Amino acid sequence: MDFKAFTESDWVKAACNPEAREKVMKEFPEWVEKVKDSELVRRARRLWEYLTTEQCSTGDLVIAVAALLYLISPIDLIPDFIPLAGLLDDMVVAGIVLGYLDRKAAAHETAHPEA
Repeated sequence: MDFKAFTESDWVKAACNPEAREKVMKEFPEWVEKVKDSELVRRARRLWEYLTTEQCSTGDLVIAVAALLYLISPIDLIPDFIPLAGLLDDMVVAGIVLGYLDRKAAAHETAHPEA
């Protein structure tokens, strides 16, 4: 999707609708309250806390940044325009890196429970 197509999409039109924005603003705090203790949010917080501590190695930061760059880069092992297979390499990289960093963050949390 190019920029022009995005700006003309239903998503952007809905986001510009004052009634829709008002509804989101009204319902967002309730949604945040509902999901704030979900497993996904807990793991994301734990990962963020690990990545922003001094105990996080430079190597782990490089791995995280490299994975993010790979995911947003148009240059992939398998080009994204190939249906299904094109996204598979991105999912594999994300899964491997997130699994590795999640284990490191869990070990850090266990070793430093006060953090």
